[in-house]
Amino acid sequence: MAAAAGCVARRMRLALPKRLSIVGFDDAPVATLIWPQLTTARQPLRAIARIAADLIIQREPRQRGWPQPVPRPRLDLEPVPRDSIASRAARSAGS
Repeated sequence: MAAAAGCVARRMRLALPKRLSIVGFDDAPVATLIWPQLTTARQPLRAIARIAADLIIQREPRQRGWPQPVPRPRLDLEPVPRDSIASRAARSAGS
């Protein structure tokens, strides 16, 4: 979605990131294939998968439903700064 937003912004002649900053989510490979490269937030996918698997394994096949309340652990996102946000582009230009 962020890559598409960048495409639409360019069609509208909005200077990226001078007039519009865009941040993506998931750090998909497309983030580095477009210009300017997208700043994103990377999810801890291995931790998410481990927690999901542990939750499923803990539920015996004979039990019905999920525990009340379902555990909701908080995991940190990893910022991946690139050139699609104004502050990043300004730092790069000043270097």
